[in-house]
Amino acid sequence: MLERVIKMKYIHPFFIGIPNVVLLVIVSLISIKEIISYNNLPIKIMGVILVLTLIILEKISHISHKQAHAGAEKIKKLVTTGIYSKIRHPIYLGWIIFNIGAFLIIENFQSLVIALIFTLVWYLEARQEERFMEKKFKNYKKYKEKTGMFFPRVC
Repeated sequence: MLERVIKMKYIHPFFIGIPNVVLLVIVSLISIKEIISYNNLPIKIMGVILVLTLIILEKISHISHKQAHAGAEKIKKLVTTGIYSKIRHPIYLGWIIFNIGAFLIIENFQSLVIALIFTLVWYLEARQEERFMEKKFKNYKKYKEKTGMFFPRVC
């Protein structure tokens, strides 16, 4: 089943990000009293920092690769400089970190489920994009060997 999901057609990240944010906003509105309380304030502050990480990674990615937000199908050149010299999917990493941060802010079961589901969705999207990029760019496999998917390779 998972392999069938992985083989699905590439979806532009915009169509994943919007439902991701909308669901978290709905869940946060339901839990607004808990969110604005001072309970677990250090954890909520950490959550805000993690949520802001998405914006930072988006900006850094765009500096390195002007077409980063265009979607894989519109990319004309494989970019292997800047943040892309260390990791292949900084924007998807930002979304995964965003979901963890949102869970730390909202702190309820629904936000945990949303964070887990969308972490899997962003991972599957990265895998699908890699299949697409391997077909589009002959040197993508070599690039994959040198860089980590979400975190820099240590060795």
